[in-house]
Amino acid sequence: MISAIIDCDEVRGCITAGPGVDYDPATGVIGVGISPDPDNTVEVGEDGGLFVPPTPVDCAEVRGCITAGPGVDYDPATGVIGAGISPQAGNNLAVAPDGGLYVPTGAATVETGCGINGDGSGSAPLELATGEWPFDCPVDDAGAGVYCGTDGTLRSEPLPKAAFFQNSLSLSLPARPLIPVDLTEVASLDIELTNPDPCREALAIVFYEADVDMNFPAGGEGGVAIGTDSMVHIGNGGTRTLLRQHVQESKLINLVLAPGETLTHTMTIEMTRGTNGATYQRIQGTLRAWVISNPSA
Repeated sequence: MISAIIDCDEVRGCITAGPGVDYDPATGVIGVGISPDPDNTVEVGEDGGLFVPPTPVDCAEVRGCITAGPGVDYDPATGVIGAGISPQAGNNLAVAPDGGLYVPTGAATVETGCGINGDGSGSAPLELATGEWPFDCPVDDAGAGVYCGTDGTLRSEPLPKAAFFQNSLSLSLPARPLIPVDLTEVASLDIELTNPDPCREALAIVFYEADVDMNFPAGGEGGVAIGTDSMVHIGNGGTRTLLRQHVQESKLINLVLAPGETLTHTMTIEMTRGTNGATYQRIQGTLRAWVISNPSA
């Protein structure tokens, strides 16, 4: 075996320093070539390794590079980024005490009772439970309204109301006055009517009835009218006197009463065309009225 001793001085001359390397041929020490440029931050750390200290960041310059998008709340003055919570009414999203986003249980949905369907979610919005319109007329034209009361309760349109009124008179006239020749009022009867509906007009159907007993000598005549409307005329064409000839006449009219209105209505009974000593001896009258509020008013 042949061995040789290496002369380090001779070997060191075989090596030269390239870019980024610092080499001392006198000692043979090879190290990193650190540039002396003033902006260079590379240095040798305490452990002998290469070390680049952290570069300080100018936050004011960096914050301008960021903007807030949908759902994000960003303050460029402080650099704080958070969730953008909408102030829209009904939003239940909040920030919990632990800093996380929080929606209370049941906030996205609701429990419903009679007359309400759905749970308030996007797939099942709240809606009133309604039936099918069963009528031939269009619901948009004939359907009644639903309204919210001051107590928050749903209210329908006022229900129709009705009332009945009646008054009567009876006059006995033993003196048997003559039936006048010209149309003359011989009796009158009043009736007070009230619309029971404070919201809508009412239709009043008023029924007039007049009963009169008359006496007709031979050749005598006479007639009865209600409200100047001549209703009956009787004449005796015979030779004998006709006593207590009874006539009963009726008439129907209508009136309109304003909401809650009270009025007094009068029926008059007239007699006319009396001849040859014809007389009357009893008059009876009746007024009946049906007052019904009008849902279509």
